[in-house]
Amino acid sequence: MQPSGESITVCTVYENKRIAKDTISGRADLIYDVELEKKSDEYKKILESVPDWKDLEKILVSVESDACCFQILKKSKFLSVNQVGDILKIYSGKILLREAVIDKLERIAEQLYYETGLRLDVVYGYRPIKRQVDLFKQEMDKHVDKIPDENERKSFIHKIKFAVPEVVGHPIGAAVDVQIVKDEILIDFGTKIWDFVDVLTFSLFINEVAKSNRLLLRKYMMAE
Repeated sequence: MQPSGESITVCTVYENKRIAKDTISGRADLIYDVELEKKSDEYKKILESVPDWKDLEKILVSVESDACCFQILKKSKFLSVNQVGDILKIYSGKILLREAVIDKLERIAEQLYYETGLRLDVVYGYRPIKRQVDLFKQEMDKHVDKIPDENERKSFIHKIKFAVPEVVGHPIGAAVDVQIVKDEILIDFGTKIWDFVDVLTFSLFINEVAKSNRLLLRKYMMAE
């Protein structure tokens, strides 16, 4: 979705940046490795193409923001709602969003369903600003040894995991995490949502089916 006068909506799709062989099971494990992006020129170019938090307009979010000003996203014939993540229990599985964002999601979901037979699955919406600040600080502390420079670390974390609190959309009910399901089963995106292995849409390390599915999701989310 594109920013509107009332909301900023974010489509977050997680992916992997490195495939490592598991010699025991013979399968490919998705392993996060900060050093890989420094060694891969191609990957680095993709990472650099992602907007830095400094390039985004700051969003004024009050720590006392009240979730009661948002509406509950409801399931429909076209739309699945399956809350995941860190605040699942706080709102009893309910996803809270601005009315304008819900309207856009419903239009996207209906179009996707009638054109492909697939359903949009929304798994995350509103997050309190305090929780966003805590999550970002945890990541900053975790990567301090590998990325000593604070500004560089801040930009890196913003691009690969959690947005900088000053520009994030979740605390104002204007960001969603989404995926696509077929008969209630997730289609192949290369990783599961909230794996937090990587956040680049144009991954170098997924199969063609996963690439196609990510571009499909991007196409419909960008249409609004």
